[in-house]
Amino acid sequence: MMMNDLLLDRYKINSLLNAGSFSTIYLAQALTLAEKPTCILKQFKPQSDDLTLLKVAKELFEREAKVLRQIGHHPQIPQILDYFEADGVLYLVQEYIEGETLREFQHHSLWNEQQIVKFLRLMLPVLAFIHQQGIIHRDIKPENVILRSTDQKPFLIDFGAVKLRSQPTQTHTSPTIIHSYGYTPPEQLAGHAEENSDLYALGMTCIEMLLGEKPVSFAQGSEDGKRAIQKLEELAISDELRSLLNQLVYVDVRQRYQSANAAIADLNQLKINHESVRSNGYTPTLISCFDADSANLKYTPTQLSLDSVLKQPIGDKTQNLGRSAANSRRQSVQPQLLQIDPKELGRELTQCLNHKNPESQIRDAAAVVKATLVKYSAALLLSTFCVAIGSVSLYFFYFKASSTQSATPLSTASIQEAQTLLKFQAVAQLQSDTSLIQFLKFTAQGQSLISASELGLIQLYDLQTQTAQQLVKTSSEVLAVAHSQQEILAFATADRSIEIWNPKTKQRVQRTTTEQLVWSLAVGGDRSSLVTGGLNTLQRWNAFPTELKLAETFELAPEKTEPVRSITLSTDGSILAAGNATGELKVVHFEFDRTQLFHAHTKAINAAVMNASETILLTGSDDDTIRVWNLHTLQEYERPVIQAELGRVTAIAPHPNSNIVAAGGIYGAVKLWNWQTGQLIGVLSNSTAEITALAFSPDGNRLAVGTRDGKTTIFSIIK
Repeated sequence: MMMNDLLLDRYKINSLLNAGSFSTIYLAQALTLAEKPTCILKQFKPQSDDLTLLKVAKELFEREAKVLRQIGHHPQIPQILDYFEADGVLYLVQEYIEGETLREFQHHSLWNEQQIVKFLRLMLPVLAFIHQQGIIHRDIKPENVILRSTDQKPFLIDFGAVKLRSQPTQTHTSPTIIHSYGYTPPEQLAGHAEENSDLYALGMTCIEMLLGEKPVSFAQGSEDGKRAIQKLEELAISDELRSLLNQLVYVDVRQRYQSANAAIADLNQLKINHESVRSNGYTPTLISCFDADSANLKYTPTQLSLDSVLKQPIGDKTQNLGRSAANSRRQSVQPQLLQIDPKELGRELTQCLNHKNPESQIRDAAAVVKATLVKYSAALLLSTFCVAIGSVSLYFFYFKASSTQSATPLSTASIQEAQTLLKFQAVAQLQSDTSLIQFLKFTAQGQSLISASELGLIQLYDLQTQTAQQLVKTSSEVLAVAHSQQEILAFATADRSIEIWNPKTKQRVQRTTTEQLVWSLAVGGDRSSLVTGGLNTLQRWNAFPTELKLAETFELAPEKTEPVRSITLSTDGSILAAGNATGELKVVHFEFDRTQLFHAHTKAINAAVMNASETILLTGSDDDTIRVWNLHTLQEYERPVIQAELGRVTAIAPHPNSNIVAAGGIYGAVKLWNWQTGQLIGVLSNSTAEITALAFSPDGNRLAVGTRDGKTTIFSIIK
């Protein structure tokens, strides 16, 4: 393509950025989007006749598009704007981040300790996020990190080499080996990339930014699998940071940090001039410090017990302040006099117990005691630890007993007079394919459950016979699903199509194609309308009785190009609420031609639902909060914001007969609150996989929970 060429009348080519063996990258202009933003257009254009190589390259290109659809809403990852095929050629369109790469920055400046710490504080949570999604980047290096020009915030780019942990391993094929010399650890060179392979590459990148030299000049191995970068000894950095960087780049994958959260825990212990690190408007990310494995939620507030904590070895690899876990366990330390400041420990415990949420009290207090153990190694006698944890547990028991007097049982008549927390019993489990559950909805009579997976398997599960029937198997990934009270099922797929099916007859009713990807949709209960969400646009369609026809298009926020990730529509189609990837919420009353835009959420709105009476709107966000809105006054409900403590709120569901809302997040837990009071009334934590879908049965006595690993569990709710 040449300068000023038009592609499908949608993209104008401005300049050539890069041409590789398999793809060509252009700077382009998106003509059909608001403000006609500059974008990155990546063309799959292989320059090889090797069929095997072409197949691998195409798989990587398609995988990049899939991954960006999955994680592109993260504020430090460029969003995917489009993915299409034209004249037999694949194209990928991404958000353009104006700035310079670390490689370009390095040409005129190096970093000091404060800058490295700030960079790690911003980048390690990004890695924790993508790893939580089952994604390994495999190609982190200075060329693949952009510092945005407006605020120097780092963006992780080029996901063309990613590995998906969920991909099945083929024993008859060799693994694809992706590497950049100097940044790739040995296990990845052998074709077995792990999550901490990315940590190795990040560590090498940090060291290079300190030294101004490429890894080939300072990398060295050792007999015990560790690597000490000798040139770091020459730099004016703290011993703690030096230890942390070295543990990021250990040759032996077992000695290296096992997760980004483990590195974050040690990073938070660094004693440096934090005021200088917080300059330029930087605010440190709050990280739960109980355990580095907390991202997998092996211990949740309801599962934490004294035994489970005591069984955790002192000096565990996730809390060893930069030292090897193996060495910590091998060393035999003689008992010695305590060096702990009781006032300091008391202050920290008091702060933990002052939290409003009792669940976080015991978790955070245990974290303080455990961190003290790590800090002072084996000097603290085990009996002292038992007393400390026992005291915290006793306080939590007393606090919980007193605070739950106003908790809410599952009773329509006495919803605000609960005396105990709700309990759950698993009654059925449905296994879809291995992809995440996109959608769950009970049928009107509550006898069946509709389940839709990302890979396009839509099933109808009969609760009485406990059998599943396939309704649809799409040829393309499912991006959004909706189901109306009139038993109409609608879904949008990655091939830019919208289909409407009748679940009873298992017949497709209508189908149409769209110009853009549809990220969310909703169906009106009156069967007359359907609303779809694209890049900052909402489109209303006349769905019945004839074919789908576009009736209206309007923008969510004129100056943005963010995907609309959540939509809810009232039964009669008169009220619409939609949330986008930046936390903006738009509520439209079509009957009164009244619209209002809210900016209360600070991050992406992943779920928006109305209560049964359609007077209240509930929204859940990546900012880990649930907000309650009055649909009549078009303002936030005058109640406290629910602090979910779920990592990110990824799914919510309102109870059909009461003021209960259920929400799930990335930690694998589901919580239930009385949304009127903000009172927590139930915690369900049977899974370590991210919660991706929730649904109550029509009578409200069952809750279906879908997870990222393709499982759906149905729970009976009991008092």
